[in-house]
Amino acid sequence: MNKVNRVDLQRVDMQSIRRAQGRLKQEAPKSCFDEMLKEASTGIKFSKHAESRLKSRDVQLDQSQIQRMEQALEKAEAKGVRDTLLIMDNMAFIANTKSRTIITTVPKESMEENIFTNIDGAVII
Repeated sequence: MNKVNRVDLQRVDMQSIRRAQGRLKQEAPKSCFDEMLKEASTGIKFSKHAESRLKSRDVQLDQSQIQRMEQALEKAEAKGVRDTLLIMDNMAFIANTKSRTIITTVPKESMEENIFTNIDGAVII
């Protein structure tokens, strides 16, 4: 019959736990932490595409605009909207309501005679 020594099993388990804890103690890179902090503080994320659009058009959003966008997304979510067109201050933003992610941005000049597709709701801020 096979006898299992409980002390040996406990020792193996403790050694495995210590090794795993050592791996978990590695710190995340600072840039990753900064991004997470930025996202947590605003509540809204911007896709890489939206960020590049904002930079190329030299558009900077202030805190009050971001707060207005957050409130608009909350209203859209309450109505069951999944993909939202936000119109604010002569700009348009397409956002995924659930993930709170701005997918793209459109300035006023590009909005004329433009068709917005793949949205199921709009909020004018």
